[in-house]
Amino acid sequence: MMRNVRANGCASPRVTAYLGLQTRDGGAPHVSGPVRADALDCGGGALRVAGLALRPDVLLSPALDSWRGTLAGEARAVRAEGATASAPRLRVDFEGSAQGTRGAGVVRAERLAMAGLDNRALIAAARGASSTPVGPLLARLAGGVAALQTDNRFESHLTFDQKGRQAALRLTSLTLAGDKGSRIALSEGGHIDLALPDRRCCPSSRNQSSDHRAHGCCG
Repeated sequence: MMRNVRANGCASPRVTAYLGLQTRDGGAPHVSGPVRADALDCGGGALRVAGLALRPDVLLSPALDSWRGTLAGEARAVRAEGATASAPRLRVDFEGSAQGTRGAGVVRAERLAMAGLDNRALIAAARGASSTPVGPLLARLAGGVAALQTDNRFESHLTFDQKGRQAALRLTSLTLAGDKGSRIALSEGGHIDLALPDRRCCPSSRNQSSDHRAHGCCG
């Protein structure tokens, strides 16, 4: 057990790790086991996680210069950039070496709430336009937003590529599904690029230039 842990801009008051180490044929180390943190705060509150539990399963080369494995994780709740989610879950498969690490995975969560997802303005607009052809459309949109706020499920597939101090994260699919068939999703072939650690994001389309995507910037 470790207390008041700080690393890479993140802090936790208490971390426990029960990692097992085995040696496979040829002397390749295999590391696995649970790592837990009561709370995690990164970026001065930009990301906050409660009840974090991670389970790495990693096989290293005998020379310790390459690795591959999986990382599964879950938490009671997470809050980041104006969004909160309950019971987030993560699974990532990865491989890498001293030159970098790349992989792919999926993130799921229940009851995702976003600060900007507010249907009160839509309800007011629908009432004001009730005698026009637009009124029923606004009313249906307001109902869909309300259904997403009541109960929803979030899922996103991702890929990542880390080289040195630079890392790129791409969301290749994103779906937020709620009651009454309400749904928000990326269009087919769409994606969102994140350039880390500055976390700039850029929604992209299939026709976007490779240079624009690589720098993860918009405009």
